[in-house]
Amino acid sequence: MRKLVRNFIATTLLVVTLAACGDQTKVRRTLRSVGAHHLRTQTIAACGDAFSAKAPQEIPRERWGESVRAFEPMGLWAEPDGAYLLIDSDVDGERGIYLPRIVSDKDPLCSPALKHEKLAAGVYWYERKRH
Repeated sequence: MRKLVRNFIATTLLVVTLAACGDQTKVRRTLRSVGAHHLRTQTIAACGDAFSAKAPQEIPRERWGESVRAFEPMGLWAEPDGAYLLIDSDVDGERGIYLPRIVSDKDPLCSPALKHEKLAAGVYWYERKRH
């Protein structure tokens, strides 16, 4: 019985890990297709003055450019530090693409609850854990 439970847990973890890897693989493929510069240009333009708000602002779908739509995100949000394309969300957290407003040689700050992985210049995969 213990072996069965152990195998079930291992299989569940493997499926969850592969699903997360699948999202990131699809994002990388789509990014190569649309181009990082094109994605940044269209996304920053779609966000417009929403960056100046003190709270996250959801950007309406009708303002999304073709390059944003190519990722089939759940949503696009502007925050003071940049734009977030929400690709996946569940009880554990959210994952997607982060586009800082200002491109820098330094990567964005990470914390135990927020991690970034560089995909291209000014384009990052992010994972934000829920508390």
